[in-house]
Amino acid sequence: MATLERIRSKGVFLLIIIGLALLAFIIGDFLNNSSSILHKDRENVGEINGEAVKIQDFQAQIEQLTEVYKIEVGSEIDENMNYQIRESVWQSLVKSTLIKEEAEKIGIAVNDDELKEATVGNNPDPIITQRRVFANPATGQFDHDRLIGILNQLNQKPSTPEEMENYKTLENYWKYFEKEVYNSRLERKYLTLLSKGVNANKLEAKMEFESKKNTNDALYIYKPYSSISDDKVSVSDADIQKKYDEVKAALKINEELRNLEFVVFANEPSTEDDKKAAEFINKLVPEFTTTTEIAEFTNLNGGKCNNVPLSANMIDPSFRDFAFAGKNGEVSGPKLYGTSYKMARIIDNTISYPDSIKIKHIVIAEKDSATTKVLADSIMNALNGGADFALLAKKYSKMQQTAQNGGDAGWVLTAQIDNDKLLSALNSHPNNVNFQFAEESNAIQIIQITDRTKAVRKAKLAIIESEVSPSKETTAKNFNLAKGFAGSSKDAAAFEANAKKNGYNVYPYTTLTSNLPSLQNLENSRAIVQWAFNDETEKGAVSDVYECGNFFVVAALKDIEPKGYRTLANEEVKDQIKYLVLRDKKAEIISKDLDGAKDINALAAKLQLSVDSANQINFATTALPKVGFEPSVIAAIALGKQGQVSKPIKGNQGVYVVNVTKQVPTANKLDEKAEMEALTTRQLYSVYRSVDALIGNYEIVDNRKNFY
Repeated sequence: MATLERIRSKGVFLLIIIGLALLAFIIGDFLNNSSSILHKDRENVGEINGEAVKIQDFQAQIEQLTEVYKIEVGSEIDENMNYQIRESVWQSLVKSTLIKEEAEKIGIAVNDDELKEATVGNNPDPIITQRRVFANPATGQFDHDRLIGILNQLNQKPSTPEEMENYKTLENYWKYFEKEVYNSRLERKYLTLLSKGVNANKLEAKMEFESKKNTNDALYIYKPYSSISDDKVSVSDADIQKKYDEVKAALKINEELRNLEFVVFANEPSTEDDKKAAEFINKLVPEFTTTTEIAEFTNLNGGKCNNVPLSANMIDPSFRDFAFAGKNGEVSGPKLYGTSYKMARIIDNTISYPDSIKIKHIVIAEKDSATTKVLADSIMNALNGGADFALLAKKYSKMQQTAQNGGDAGWVLTAQIDNDKLLSALNSHPNNVNFQFAEESNAIQIIQITDRTKAVRKAKLAIIESEVSPSKETTAKNFNLAKGFAGSSKDAAAFEANAKKNGYNVYPYTTLTSNLPSLQNLENSRAIVQWAFNDETEKGAVSDVYECGNFFVVAALKDIEPKGYRTLANEEVKDQIKYLVLRDKKAEIISKDLDGAKDINALAAKLQLSVDSANQINFATTALPKVGFEPSVIAAIALGKQGQVSKPIKGNQGVYVVNVTKQVPTANKLDEKAEMEALTTRQLYSVYRSVDALIGNYEIVDNRKNFY
């Protein structure tokens, strides 16, 4: 009992203790859950209609498409292409996910048999047949046997790391296009179903025919809105709000936007930098002029010595005339060309041979160099004895791409051949003579020149260049200038004031989106876009200094526009709406001057306006002569009565008055079938745009800015 009394006496205290413990438990659980949520945000690159897109899966698709691009195009991937690949993967993912969901709702699918027929069947989808990997090297056309042969390699178990790498590359390549065929077929089925509900009827066909069966000729005058200065028109905030409410639907945005301003500081070399670059190259002149080791000296001093003779169109334009007008050993320069001091020395300008040669080759690479040499000698003996080059290439060449075509490698630019033996063979031997050349990795290449272009004069040059570039001291000075500007600009208002005070140009960038690869093509400026969209970057913030190629950039975040409808708080939007209000008010003023006229020529003379003509106008006309897109004016002419001067018509460029001078009826008869087919075809366009509308109705969360 005493114990119970003590508990009662301490009841309030115990309640506080228990309450705090529960609160700690709840907070701990909340923090753990929040941590989990934040962790998921770091894992997910986005969300499509509630379905999370994990960064690992998204990156895997990017890597897959990157490999496909390398195989298809055969070139390296630059930053711009990386952006395009990421964008393509995201758009494809959004589109395929939504179509799949819609297709499932109505029971549409692509089964395994359909997919097999569309990929490896007798009539594969164009997505497959257009791949150059599956084309016959001899004809350049799709080869079904080649497709099956290549895919059979996926049934062979790799035995070496190299084979495993090739296996995975081929597997990814095939899976990508198999997926593309599946998505394409599913989308086609979905759109085909929608298209069946789009058919023009006879009434529509008749209306379409009536709208264009007659053509009208007319005279017109117009007074442009620019004829009234803006300061002559009063625009209130209420006017702007009213117009905004009218056009708000057109101001919807499906992703967040940023309104940015930035100042650019060029990292340009100083006078001292120029002086040092000139001094460096001038010190090299004596030895450059006299050395017998010209290639070694040139390369040692950062220059370039052409081992391959070049024709005039491939020589540095700075020395093109000198290369052929001077003598062997002669030097030109140093002289400033653009941003570099250059000098050149002629090594040999008496060379003459083709720009291009057509070759066949056999690439031999056996288990070791000795075995390779024995086989190469044997093949050479066989060729010199009259053996068929194409048959030997197919049997022995390790270069499968050309081996299947009898070793034919096509035309090769001689400027790309860095092999003195082969170059000398161009002049010393006729076509169809075989040459053997050792290559790296114990490989030997047997080449036969089958054709060549006409011989032209070429030259070998040694060129040393000393670029005038900013030194460390100059770069530091330019950086500190930008740093000082950023440091003294506490917000966007101060940013603008400081820029104006110092005479710096402020560059605006409105409607900035989160996934732009760069800021107005500034090199390495993706980081500025990421800064602008960082959750911690507030409206009015000023960035640190960003190094973008040869520039230092400081940015200010003027405005943040969330997804939804753009508002009048944005200056750009307000200016656009104000322009529309000004146009409406100017139209009212101009209309009073143009109204009530009986004679269009008299009205034009009175207002000092020119009279223009528009002939053969009907509802199918898309533009008004001399003016452009003016649908209201075209409609007025098409519907106008001959001899009557119209009421003032508010157009895009100004206010118009028209006078129909001639009506020409058509002799054509209504062809209901043709009109209905034409209308249906036109209306089908809306079906193909339905996927875009579908995307607009789904909830898409794009977090790519957090990862790239």
